[in-house]
Order: sequence, then C-alpha cells, then structure tokens
Amino acid sequence: IEGHELTALEGMREVMRASPPLLLEYSGHVHGASGPSRLAGLLREHYTHAVNVRRQDPTLIPLEQMKLEGRQYDFMFVRIP
Repeated sequence: IEGHELTALEGMREVMRASPPLLLEYSGHVHGASGPSRLAGLLREHYTHAVNVRRQDPTLIPLEQMKLEGRQYDFMFVRIP
C-alpha cells in the first residue's frame, strides 16, 4: 500500500469501529503537509494512543500529542478506555 495508507484507512472505517490494534507504516514525506491532520482525523474516533514501534523505548503517546515530522514511522494504534 506504499503511499496509499490514508486511502486504505478511509476504506477500513467499518473495521476500525471495533478498534482492533492497528499497525501502520507512515511516511510523512509521501503524504504531504495535510497528511498528519488526515491521519489524525481518520484515527481519533476509534483510537486513543499510538506506540512508535521503531523506538527502543516504545511508550504510549496520546493521539493528540503525536507529532509527525515528515519521517517514516511504524506505529501501533490502540484504544485505551
């Protein structure tokens, strides 16, 4: 799906309603300036936190504090009640 992650997520709305853990590779340079806000908009209804699984010390990050700076990330999105 390289470069079409956001389109794929738009087509997964029904699946995301169940809030299953979601692993996503995100390349900011591919999605342009609107990419981060589009990604947040697609996820915030069903997920509350992200974990950057590339980090050696992965920690839960609330979605509203997630910063995407044009690099490549591997995130797992989860819903924590």
